[in-house]
Amino acid sequence: PFFFSGKQISGLKRGDAERLAEVKDCIPDTDMACFSFLYDVIRCDFHSGKDCSRLVFDRMVSFLDGVNGGLSEKDARFTGLQMLNWTFALYYYMDSPLLTEELFERIMRSFYARVRCVYRGVWLPCLFSRNVSPVVEALFLYVVGLLFPFLPDSARWMRVGKRRFEREIAGLIEEDGTCPYFSMPGLRMVAQLLTWGIRLGELNHRPLAPVVYERARQCLRFWDVCVDPVSGWMPNMGLDDEVTFLNLTGEDARDFRPTLDDLRVVLSGKAFRMQESFFWYGLPVPEIVPRRTEGAYAFENGGYYVVQEKSVKTFMTCRKSPASSAPADLLQLDIWADGVNVLMDMGTCDCEGNTLAPERRCKRRYIPCFLRLFRQKQGAAEITGTSDEWVLEGAVRTFCELKQKIMHRRKVIKKMGENCWEVHDRVRNVPRKEKLVHWHLNPLAKDRVTIVCEDCNGWPLSPLVEERPYISGFGMKDVLIRMTFSTFTSGFNTKIVIQE
Repeated sequence: PFFFSGKQISGLKRGDAERLAEVKDCIPDTDMACFSFLYDVIRCDFHSGKDCSRLVFDRMVSFLDGVNGGLSEKDARFTGLQMLNWTFALYYYMDSPLLTEELFERIMRSFYARVRCVYRGVWLPCLFSRNVSPVVEALFLYVVGLLFPFLPDSARWMRVGKRRFEREIAGLIEEDGTCPYFSMPGLRMVAQLLTWGIRLGELNHRPLAPVVYERARQCLRFWDVCVDPVSGWMPNMGLDDEVTFLNLTGEDARDFRPTLDDLRVVLSGKAFRMQESFFWYGLPVPEIVPRRTEGAYAFENGGYYVVQEKSVKTFMTCRKSPASSAPADLLQLDIWADGVNVLMDMGTCDCEGNTLAPERRCKRRYIPCFLRLFRQKQGAAEITGTSDEWVLEGAVRTFCELKQKIMHRRKVIKKMGENCWEVHDRVRNVPRKEKLVHWHLNPLAKDRVTIVCEDCNGWPLSPLVEERPYISGFGMKDVLIRMTFSTFTSGFNTKIVIQE
Protein backbone atom coordinates (compact mmCIF):
# COMPACT_ATOMS: atom_id res chain seq x y z
CA PRO A 1 0.00 0.00 0.00
CA PHE A 2 3.00 2.33 0.18
CA PHE A 3 4.93 4.36 -2.37
CA PHE A 4 8.02 2.12 -2.65
CA SER A 5 6.08 -1.12 -3.08
CA GLY A 6 6.58 -1.45 -6.82
CA LYS A 7 2.87 -0.90 -7.56
CA GLN A 8 1.52 1.66 -9.98
CA ILE A 9 -1.64 3.74 -10.05
CA SER A 10 -3.67 2.11 -12.79
CA GLY A 11 -4.82 5.29 -14.51
CA LEU A 12 -7.50 7.91 -14.50
CA LYS A 13 -10.63 6.76 -12.71
CA ARG A 14 -12.88 8.78 -14.95
CA GLY A 15 -12.49 10.68 -18.16
CA ASP A 16 -10.24 10.31 -21.15
CA ALA A 17 -6.48 10.65 -20.58
CA GLU A 18 -6.05 11.95 -24.11
CA ARG A 19 -7.83 15.16 -23.12
CA LEU A 20 -4.82 16.06 -20.97
CA ALA A 21 -2.90 16.87 -24.13
CA GLU A 22 -5.22 19.85 -24.62
CA VAL A 23 -4.12 21.52 -21.38
CA LYS A 24 -2.94 25.06 -21.98
CA ASP A 25 0.63 25.91 -21.08
CA CYS A 26 -0.14 28.16 -18.15
CA ILE A 27 0.82 27.67 -14.51
CA PRO A 28 -0.43 29.95 -11.71
CA ASP A 29 2.26 32.38 -10.55
CA THR A 30 2.24 31.48 -6.85
CA ASP A 31 4.93 31.29 -4.20
CA MET A 32 7.33 28.41 -3.72
CA ALA A 33 5.98 25.60 -1.57
CA CYS A 34 7.46 22.12 -1.69
CA PHE A 35 4.76 20.46 0.45
CA SER A 36 7.47 18.77 2.49
CA PHE A 37 5.14 18.78 5.49
CA LEU A 38 3.20 15.94 3.83
CA TYR A 39 5.69 13.40 5.19
CA ASP A 40 5.06 14.50 8.77
CA VAL A 41 1.31 14.29 8.18
CA ILE A 42 1.55 10.83 6.62
CA ARG A 43 3.77 9.52 9.42
CA CYS A 44 1.30 10.89 11.97
CA ASP A 45 -1.52 9.20 10.07
CA PHE A 46 0.29 5.86 10.08
CA HIS A 47 1.44 5.85 13.72
CA SER A 48 -1.70 7.33 15.31
CA GLY A 49 -4.25 5.62 13.09
CA LYS A 50 -5.99 8.95 12.54
CA ASP A 51 -7.02 9.55 8.94
CA CYS A 52 -5.31 12.75 7.75
CA SER A 53 -6.31 12.46 4.11
CA ARG A 54 -8.77 15.34 4.34
CA LEU A 55 -6.01 17.70 5.46
CA VAL A 56 -3.73 16.55 2.64
CA PHE A 57 -6.32 16.86 -0.12
CA ASP A 58 -7.61 20.19 1.21
CA ARG A 59 -4.10 21.59 0.97
CA MET A 60 -3.74 20.28 -2.58
CA VAL A 61 -7.06 21.78 -3.61
CA SER A 62 -6.22 25.13 -2.05
CA PHE A 63 -2.97 25.14 -3.98
CA LEU A 64 -4.75 24.31 -7.23
CA ASP A 65 -7.22 27.10 -6.50
CA GLY A 66 -4.39 29.55 -5.89
CA VAL A 67 -5.61 30.25 -2.34
CA ASN A 68 -2.95 28.70 -0.14
CA GLY A 69 0.13 29.75 -2.04
CA GLY A 70 2.35 27.54 -4.10
CA LEU A 71 5.47 27.66 -6.19
CA SER A 72 6.60 29.94 -8.93
CA GLU A 73 6.67 28.79 -12.52
CA LYS A 74 10.09 30.44 -12.72
CA ASP A 75 11.70 27.80 -10.48
CA ALA A 76 11.34 24.34 -11.94
CA ARG A 77 13.32 22.84 -9.05
CA PHE A 78 10.54 23.62 -6.59
CA THR A 79 7.99 22.47 -9.14
CA GLY A 80 9.72 19.10 -9.30
CA LEU A 81 10.03 18.80 -5.52
CA GLN A 82 6.37 19.62 -4.98
CA MET A 83 5.19 17.10 -7.55
CA LEU A 84 7.44 14.39 -6.10
CA ASN A 85 5.94 15.04 -2.67
CA TRP A 86 2.44 14.96 -4.12
CA THR A 87 3.25 11.64 -5.78
CA PHE A 88 4.22 10.12 -2.44
CA ALA A 89 0.96 11.35 -0.88
CA LEU A 90 -1.18 10.12 -3.78
CA TYR A 91 0.26 6.63 -3.51
CA TYR A 92 -0.29 6.53 0.25
CA TYR A 93 -3.91 7.71 -0.02
CA MET A 94 -4.71 6.01 -3.33
CA ASP A 95 -7.55 4.01 -1.72
CA SER A 96 -9.00 6.91 0.27
CA PRO A 97 -12.68 7.66 -0.45
CA LEU A 98 -11.79 11.36 -0.45
CA LEU A 99 -9.67 10.87 -3.56
CA THR A 100 -12.62 11.17 -5.89
CA GLU A 101 -12.48 10.73 -9.62
CA GLU A 102 -12.94 14.44 -10.14
CA LEU A 103 -10.11 15.37 -7.73
CA PHE A 104 -7.75 12.79 -9.16
CA GLU A 105 -8.32 13.99 -12.71
CA ARG A 106 -7.78 17.57 -11.63
CA ILE A 107 -4.48 16.66 -9.96
CA MET A 108 -3.36 14.78 -13.05
CA ARG A 109 -4.12 17.81 -15.19
CA SER A 110 -1.88 19.85 -12.90
CA PHE A 111 0.82 17.17 -13.13
CA TYR A 112 0.65 17.18 -16.89
CA ALA A 113 0.90 20.97 -17.18
CA ARG A 114 3.85 21.15 -14.82
CA VAL A 115 5.78 18.25 -16.26
CA ARG A 116 5.46 19.77 -19.73
CA CYS A 117 6.83 23.04 -18.36
CA VAL A 118 9.79 21.25 -16.75
CA TYR A 119 10.38 19.14 -19.86
CA ARG A 120 10.64 22.20 -22.11
CA GLY A 121 13.22 23.83 -19.84
CA VAL A 122 15.15 20.77 -18.65
CA TRP A 123 18.19 21.75 -20.73
CA LEU A 124 18.50 25.30 -19.39
CA PRO A 125 19.82 24.61 -15.86
CA CYS A 126 22.16 21.98 -17.25
CA LEU A 127 23.84 24.67 -19.36
CA PHE A 128 23.89 27.65 -17.00
CA SER A 129 24.02 26.25 -13.45
CA ARG A 130 25.90 23.63 -11.54
CA ASN A 131 23.71 22.85 -8.57
CA VAL A 132 20.95 20.51 -7.51
CA SER A 133 18.28 22.03 -9.80
CA PRO A 134 18.97 19.98 -12.96
CA VAL A 135 19.17 16.80 -10.85
CA VAL A 136 15.74 17.50 -9.31
CA GLU A 137 14.15 18.27 -12.66
CA ALA A 138 15.63 15.18 -14.34
CA LEU A 139 14.46 12.90 -11.52
CA PHE A 140 11.00 14.49 -11.63
CA LEU A 141 10.65 13.63 -15.33
CA TYR A 142 11.93 10.11 -14.74
CA VAL A 143 9.60 9.42 -11.80
CA VAL A 144 6.47 10.84 -13.44
CA GLY A 145 7.13 8.90 -16.62
CA LEU A 146 7.79 5.78 -14.59
CA LEU A 147 4.86 5.90 -12.16
CA PHE A 148 2.17 7.51 -14.34
CA PRO A 149 2.49 5.60 -17.62
CA PHE A 150 -1.06 6.47 -18.66
CA LEU A 151 -0.16 10.15 -19.15
CA PRO A 152 0.54 11.21 -22.73
CA ASP A 153 4.26 11.41 -23.56
CA SER A 154 5.16 9.62 -20.31
CA ALA A 155 7.52 7.21 -22.10
CA ARG A 156 9.46 10.10 -23.61
CA TRP A 157 9.64 11.90 -20.24
CA MET A 158 10.99 8.77 -18.62
CA ARG A 159 13.71 8.28 -21.26
CA VAL A 160 14.80 11.92 -21.22
CA GLY A 161 14.64 12.18 -17.42
CA LYS A 162 16.64 8.97 -16.91
CA ARG A 163 19.30 10.03 -19.40
CA ARG A 164 19.60 13.54 -17.94
CA PHE A 165 19.69 12.26 -14.35
CA GLU A 166 22.52 9.84 -15.16
CA ARG A 167 24.44 12.54 -17.02
CA GLU A 168 24.03 15.15 -14.28
CA ILE A 169 25.11 12.77 -11.51
CA ALA A 170 28.18 11.74 -13.52
CA GLY A 171 29.07 15.34 -14.33
CA LEU A 172 28.42 17.07 -11.02
CA ILE A 173 29.91 14.49 -8.66
CA GLU A 174 33.65 14.02 -8.77
CA GLU A 175 35.31 10.63 -8.90
CA ASP A 176 36.33 10.94 -5.24
CA GLY A 177 32.71 11.54 -4.24
CA THR A 178 32.91 15.28 -3.62
CA CYS A 179 30.38 17.76 -4.95
CA PRO A 180 32.29 21.04 -5.37
CA TYR A 181 29.24 22.85 -6.74
CA PHE A 182 26.98 22.06 -3.76
CA SER A 183 26.82 23.59 -0.34
CA MET A 184 27.03 21.15 2.55
CA PRO A 185 23.29 21.51 3.34
CA GLY A 186 22.56 20.82 -0.31
CA LEU A 187 24.32 17.46 -0.10
CA ARG A 188 21.39 15.99 1.81
CA MET A 189 19.08 16.55 -1.15
CA VAL A 190 21.61 14.91 -3.49
CA ALA A 191 21.62 11.80 -1.28
CA GLN A 192 17.81 11.72 -1.17
CA LEU A 193 17.52 12.11 -4.93
CA LEU A 194 20.00 9.28 -5.44
CA THR A 195 18.03 7.07 -3.04
CA TRP A 196 14.75 7.81 -4.83
CA GLY A 197 16.18 7.25 -8.30
CA ILE A 198 18.04 4.01 -7.50
CA ARG A 199 15.22 2.48 -5.44
CA LEU A 200 12.39 3.31 -7.85
CA GLY A 201 14.45 2.20 -10.85
CA GLU A 202 15.10 -1.21 -9.28
CA LEU A 203 11.49 -1.69 -8.16
CA ASN A 204 10.21 -0.94 -11.66
CA HIS A 205 12.92 -3.02 -13.40
CA ARG A 206 14.54 0.01 -15.01
CA PRO A 207 17.84 0.40 -13.12
CA LEU A 208 20.02 3.44 -13.61
CA ALA A 209 23.41 3.33 -15.31
CA PRO A 210 26.39 1.83 -13.41
CA VAL A 211 28.04 5.26 -13.20
CA VAL A 212 25.22 6.43 -10.89
CA TYR A 213 25.87 3.54 -8.50
CA GLU A 214 29.60 4.20 -8.55
CA ARG A 215 29.19 7.93 -7.88
CA ALA A 216 26.68 7.18 -5.12
CA ARG A 217 29.13 4.82 -3.37
CA GLN A 218 31.93 7.38 -3.56
CA CYS A 219 29.62 10.13 -2.31
CA LEU A 220 28.56 7.96 0.61
CA ARG A 221 32.20 7.44 1.58
CA PHE A 222 32.86 11.20 1.44
CA TRP A 223 29.76 12.03 3.49
CA ASP A 224 30.59 9.37 6.09
CA VAL A 225 33.97 11.01 6.60
CA CYS A 226 32.55 14.54 6.82
CA VAL A 227 29.61 13.86 9.15
CA ASP A 228 30.17 14.26 12.88
CA PRO A 229 29.81 10.79 14.43
CA VAL A 230 28.21 12.12 17.63
CA SER A 231 25.61 14.63 16.42
CA GLY A 232 25.24 13.50 12.81
CA TRP A 233 25.71 17.10 11.63
CA MET A 234 27.97 18.29 8.85
CA PRO A 235 30.01 21.49 8.59
CA ASN A 236 27.66 24.37 7.82
CA MET A 237 29.61 25.48 4.76
CA GLY A 238 27.76 27.21 1.98
CA LEU A 239 24.34 28.79 1.81
CA ASP A 240 21.48 26.72 3.17
CA ASP A 241 19.22 27.29 0.17
CA GLU A 242 18.06 23.68 -0.01
CA VAL A 243 15.26 21.91 1.80
CA THR A 244 14.75 18.40 3.08
CA PHE A 245 11.95 17.08 0.93
CA LEU A 246 11.92 13.54 2.31
CA ASN A 247 11.92 13.37 6.12
CA LEU A 248 10.73 9.92 7.15
CA THR A 249 12.38 9.68 10.56
CA GLY A 250 11.53 12.87 12.42
CA GLU A 251 15.20 13.61 13.13
CA ASP A 252 16.66 17.12 13.29
CA ALA A 253 17.05 18.83 9.93
CA ARG A 254 20.83 19.04 10.40
CA ASP A 255 21.18 15.30 11.18
CA PHE A 256 22.52 13.62 8.05
CA ARG A 257 22.69 10.07 9.44
CA PRO A 258 19.15 8.95 8.45
CA THR A 259 19.63 10.16 4.87
CA LEU A 260 23.01 8.49 4.54
CA ASP A 261 21.82 5.20 6.02
CA ASP A 262 18.89 5.15 3.59
CA LEU A 263 21.30 5.40 0.67
CA ARG A 264 23.65 2.88 2.29
CA VAL A 265 20.91 0.24 2.61
CA VAL A 266 19.75 0.81 -0.96
CA LEU A 267 23.30 0.32 -2.22
CA SER A 268 24.63 -2.43 0.03
CA GLY A 269 21.93 -3.67 2.43
CA LYS A 270 23.99 -2.43 5.41
CA ALA A 271 23.41 0.38 7.91
CA PHE A 272 25.00 1.90 10.99
CA ARG A 273 21.70 1.83 12.93
CA MET A 274 18.03 0.92 12.54
CA GLN A 275 15.51 3.60 11.62
CA GLU A 276 11.92 4.01 10.50
CA SER A 277 12.64 5.14 6.95
CA PHE A 278 13.75 1.64 5.91
CA PHE A 279 10.13 0.56 6.26
CA TRP A 280 8.85 3.40 4.07
CA TYR A 281 11.33 2.50 1.35
CA GLY A 282 10.18 -1.13 1.49
CA LEU A 283 13.70 -2.29 2.31
CA PRO A 284 14.56 -5.57 4.06
CA VAL A 285 16.06 -5.51 7.54
CA PRO A 286 19.66 -4.36 6.98
CA GLU A 287 22.85 -5.72 8.46
CA ILE A 288 24.04 -3.38 11.22
CA VAL A 289 27.76 -2.64 10.92
CA PRO A 290 30.02 -0.44 13.07
CA ARG A 291 31.20 2.97 11.90
CA ARG A 292 34.91 3.17 11.13
CA THR A 293 36.03 6.61 10.00
CA GLU A 294 39.03 7.44 12.19
CA GLY A 295 42.15 8.64 10.43
CA ALA A 296 43.14 11.26 7.86
CA TYR A 297 41.37 11.74 4.54
CA ALA A 298 42.21 13.92 1.54
CA PHE A 299 39.59 14.54 -1.16
CA GLU A 300 41.72 16.50 -3.59
CA ASN A 301 39.16 16.90 -6.38
CA GLY A 302 36.73 18.70 -4.11
CA GLY A 303 39.35 20.24 -1.86
CA TYR A 304 38.30 18.74 1.49
CA TYR A 305 40.81 17.55 4.09
CA VAL A 306 39.61 15.78 7.23
CA VAL A 307 41.23 14.31 10.35
CA GLN A 308 38.98 12.23 12.64
CA GLU A 309 40.10 11.15 16.11
CA LYS A 310 37.30 9.50 18.10
CA SER A 311 34.80 12.35 18.71
CA VAL A 312 37.14 15.14 17.49
CA LYS A 313 37.11 16.25 13.84
CA THR A 314 39.40 18.72 12.07
CA PHE A 315 38.06 19.91 8.72
CA MET A 316 39.82 22.18 6.20
CA THR A 317 38.94 23.23 2.65
CA CYS A 318 41.39 24.08 -0.11
CA ARG A 319 40.21 23.64 -3.67
CA LYS A 320 42.61 23.35 -6.59
CA SER A 321 40.41 25.35 -8.93
CA PRO A 322 37.40 27.55 -8.19
CA ALA A 323 33.84 26.39 -8.79
CA SER A 324 31.30 29.02 -9.77
CA SER A 325 29.04 28.19 -6.82
CA ALA A 326 31.48 26.40 -4.52
CA PRO A 327 30.75 26.95 -0.83
CA ALA A 328 32.85 28.54 1.85
CA ASP A 329 36.26 30.19 1.84
CA LEU A 330 39.41 28.38 0.95
CA LEU A 331 41.54 27.40 3.95
CA GLN A 332 38.41 27.52 6.11
CA LEU A 333 38.95 25.54 9.32
CA ASP A 334 36.15 23.73 11.17
CA ILE A 335 36.68 21.93 14.48
CA TRP A 336 34.24 19.53 16.13
CA ALA A 337 34.54 18.06 19.61
CA ASP A 338 32.08 15.74 21.37
CA GLY A 339 29.28 16.54 18.93
CA VAL A 340 29.67 20.34 19.14
CA ASN A 341 30.84 22.45 16.19
CA VAL A 342 33.32 24.48 18.26
CA LEU A 343 34.85 26.49 15.40
CA MET A 344 32.16 26.92 12.78
CA ASP A 345 31.29 28.47 9.45
CA MET A 346 28.76 31.29 9.55
CA GLY A 347 26.59 29.75 6.83
CA THR A 348 26.01 33.17 5.25
CA CYS A 349 27.07 34.86 2.02
CA ASP A 350 29.52 37.12 3.90
CA CYS A 351 32.23 34.51 3.24
CA GLU A 352 33.95 35.37 6.52
CA GLY A 353 35.02 31.95 7.67
CA ASN A 354 37.74 30.89 10.08
CA THR A 355 40.45 32.22 7.83
CA LEU A 356 42.61 35.26 7.03
CA ALA A 357 41.69 38.42 5.16
CA PRO A 358 43.58 41.66 4.37
CA GLU A 359 41.92 45.06 4.83
CA ARG A 360 38.68 43.55 6.14
CA ARG A 361 38.02 41.83 2.84
CA CYS A 362 36.67 38.35 2.26
CA LYS A 363 38.01 35.82 -0.20
CA ARG A 364 35.06 36.31 -2.52
CA ARG A 365 33.38 39.55 -3.51
CA TYR A 366 29.79 39.71 -4.72
CA ILE A 367 27.81 41.87 -7.07
CA PRO A 368 23.98 41.85 -7.14
CA CYS A 369 22.17 38.59 -7.95
CA PHE A 370 24.87 36.58 -6.15
CA LEU A 371 27.31 36.63 -9.04
CA ARG A 372 30.94 36.21 -7.97
CA LEU A 373 32.97 39.17 -9.14
CA PHE A 374 36.27 37.93 -7.73
CA ARG A 375 37.09 34.36 -6.81
CA GLN A 376 40.03 32.37 -5.56
CA LYS A 377 42.34 31.49 -8.42
CA GLN A 378 44.07 28.32 -7.32
CA GLY A 379 44.92 26.33 -4.25
CA ALA A 380 46.75 23.22 -3.12
CA ALA A 381 46.87 21.29 0.16
CA GLU A 382 48.03 18.04 1.73
CA ILE A 383 47.82 16.03 4.94
CA THR A 384 50.88 14.46 6.55
CA GLY A 385 51.23 12.57 9.80
CA THR A 386 53.96 11.73 12.27
CA SER A 387 53.99 9.62 15.40
CA ASP A 388 52.46 12.37 17.54
CA GLU A 389 50.73 14.90 15.26
CA TRP A 390 48.73 15.51 12.11
CA VAL A 391 49.69 18.36 9.77
CA LEU A 392 47.26 19.97 7.32
CA GLU A 393 48.99 22.44 5.06
CA GLY A 394 47.52 24.47 2.23
CA ALA A 395 48.17 27.51 0.05
CA VAL A 396 45.86 29.60 -2.09
CA ARG A 397 46.27 32.55 -4.45
CA THR A 398 43.40 34.89 -3.73
CA PHE A 399 42.10 38.47 -3.22
CA CYS A 400 42.35 39.11 -6.93
CA GLU A 401 40.50 42.44 -6.65
CA LEU A 402 43.66 43.93 -5.10
CA LYS A 403 45.44 43.20 -8.40
CA GLN A 404 48.38 41.59 -6.67
CA LYS A 405 49.62 38.01 -6.58
CA ILE A 406 48.59 37.49 -2.96
CA MET A 407 49.39 34.08 -1.54
CA HIS A 408 47.88 32.83 1.71
CA ARG A 409 49.51 29.81 3.35
CA ARG A 410 48.04 27.99 6.34
CA LYS A 411 49.57 25.20 8.37
CA VAL A 412 47.43 23.41 10.96
CA ILE A 413 49.15 21.10 13.46
CA LYS A 414 46.87 18.78 15.44
CA LYS A 415 48.40 16.96 18.40
CA MET A 416 47.32 13.33 18.42
CA GLY A 417 45.16 12.48 21.39
CA GLU A 418 45.01 16.12 22.52
CA ASN A 419 42.45 18.85 21.87
CA CYS A 420 45.17 21.28 20.86
CA TRP A 421 45.72 22.93 17.48
CA GLU A 422 48.47 25.24 16.26
CA VAL A 423 47.54 27.36 13.23
CA HIS A 424 50.24 29.27 11.35
CA ASP A 425 49.00 31.77 8.73
CA ARG A 426 51.32 33.59 6.37
CA VAL A 427 50.41 36.00 3.57
CA ARG A 428 52.72 37.39 0.89
CA ASN A 429 52.54 40.45 -1.38
CA VAL A 430 50.34 42.52 0.92
CA PRO A 431 52.81 45.14 2.20
CA ARG A 432 51.73 47.84 4.65
CA LYS A 433 48.16 46.54 4.81
CA GLU A 434 46.25 45.36 7.84
CA LYS A 435 45.66 41.62 8.04
CA LEU A 436 42.91 40.00 10.04
CA VAL A 437 42.20 36.45 11.11
CA HIS A 438 38.66 35.48 12.19
CA TRP A 439 37.62 32.70 14.55
CA HIS A 440 33.91 31.93 14.98
CA LEU A 441 33.02 30.21 18.23
CA ASN A 442 29.93 28.25 19.08
CA PRO A 443 28.26 29.93 22.11
CA LEU A 444 27.69 26.46 23.59
CA ALA A 445 31.44 25.90 23.78
CA LYS A 446 32.78 29.40 24.48
CA ASP A 447 33.75 28.53 28.06
CA ARG A 448 35.71 25.49 26.93
CA VAL A 449 37.80 27.17 24.24
CA THR A 450 40.99 29.16 24.68
CA ILE A 451 42.44 31.02 21.70
CA VAL A 452 45.83 32.71 21.97
CA CYS A 453 47.23 34.58 18.98
CA GLU A 454 50.48 36.39 18.24
CA ASP A 455 51.96 37.94 15.14
CA CYS A 456 54.78 36.38 13.18
CA ASN A 457 57.31 38.30 15.31
CA GLY A 458 56.00 36.74 18.52
CA TRP A 459 54.10 39.78 19.86
CA PRO A 460 50.80 38.82 21.57
CA LEU A 461 47.60 40.20 20.05
CA SER A 462 44.32 41.17 21.71
CA PRO A 463 41.09 40.09 20.03
CA LEU A 464 38.04 42.05 19.05
CA VAL A 465 35.11 40.01 20.37
CA GLU A 466 31.67 40.57 18.86
CA GLU A 467 28.44 38.77 18.06
CA ARG A 468 27.71 37.89 14.45
CA PRO A 469 24.71 36.32 12.68
CA TYR A 470 24.84 32.61 12.07
CA ILE A 471 22.55 30.64 9.76
CA SER A 472 22.01 27.45 11.74
CA GLY A 473 19.48 25.95 9.33
CA PHE A 474 17.08 26.68 6.51
CA GLY A 475 15.26 29.90 7.48
CA MET A 476 16.90 30.00 10.94
CA LYS A 477 19.15 32.80 12.20
CA ASP A 478 21.17 32.56 15.42
CA VAL A 479 24.17 34.31 16.92
CA LEU A 480 27.76 33.17 17.29
CA ILE A 481 30.86 34.77 18.80
CA ARG A 482 33.59 36.08 16.52
CA MET A 483 37.13 36.77 17.68
CA THR A 484 39.20 38.90 15.30
CA PHE A 485 42.95 39.45 15.59
CA SER A 486 44.74 42.07 13.47
CA THR A 487 48.34 42.86 12.58
CA PHE A 488 50.45 44.71 9.99
CA THR A 489 53.05 41.94 9.90
CA SER A 490 52.99 39.05 7.46
CA GLY A 491 50.97 36.58 9.49
CA PHE A 492 49.66 35.00 12.67
CA ASN A 493 50.49 32.14 15.00
CA THR A 494 47.38 30.89 16.78
CA LYS A 495 46.97 28.24 19.45
CA ILE A 496 43.53 26.73 20.05
CA VAL A 497 42.85 24.57 23.09
CA ILE A 498 39.55 22.86 23.95
CA GLN A 499 39.15 21.73 27.52
CA GLU A 500 37.79 18.26 28.16
